Amino acid sequence: HLVLTCDREMYDILKKEHFYGLDTLPTKESFPWKEPIQAQSVSSQGRIIASPVAFTGKALETVSYTHPDAPALTVAANLLDNCFLHRLVREQGGAYGGGASSNTLSGSFTFYAYRDPNIVNTLAAFQEAIDGILAGEFDDQDIEEAKLEKVQGLDSPLSPGSRGDIAYEWWKQNRERACRQAFRERLLAVDKEEVIRVIREHVAPKLPASATVVFAGKELLEMENAKLLANGNSPLIMESV
Repeated sequence: HLVLTCDREMYDILKKEHFYGLDTLPTKESFPWKEPIQAQSVSSQGRIIASPVAFTGKALETVSYTHPDAPALTVAANLLDNCFLHRLVREQGGAYGGGASSNTLSGSFTFYAYRDPNIVNTLAAFQEAIDGILAGEFDDQDIEEAKLEKVQGLDSPLSPGSRGDIAYEWWKQNRERACRQAFRERLLAVDKEEVIRVIREHVAPKLPASATVVFAGKELLEMENAKLLANGNSPLIMESV
């Protein structure tokens, strides 16, 4: 497919010039849209790099954009960031940053930390944050702030040059206006009970068995693996990048 983004005046010029040869190129049937190929499952591992600090990711499968629980998972990810992970991972753990993210297009939920000196503490913080949500350690004001943060992203203006690409992407993913509006309305209606429910159903039971991948120096990985073994947990399989 050819996607063209321009104003009417430029379009008229291009049309007059026969799109400078584009309209003479041979055409053929386009391939039907296919969902992205599912990623292969991986085991928890530590990848050795030349760094004194760690870059950690922990991912699990949840639900896609059109699922009724997707908006609540989106709000829940912001609550995990704002109410728990910023404090646990950055302020207490010493990492440069970290948080959680719900990717509704890939149907995945991820936890992450970067430039982090404490791998084991960060993994424990991910679980502590989930426990905090399940215990209801957040209030309605926290939910409203999380909603506003997400709606701000949904409603942000598009640059003129990117409108064609984004409109094409929405069309190919069957996320046209009605679908996007339904997602927005469900997101605004999310309440505390729903946040707890989606974390309990879609995230909490999968977190212990989800894969963890850490990029860090060999010395840090060896030290943190010793802590994992001392706590009765499986160590990260170490491999060089």
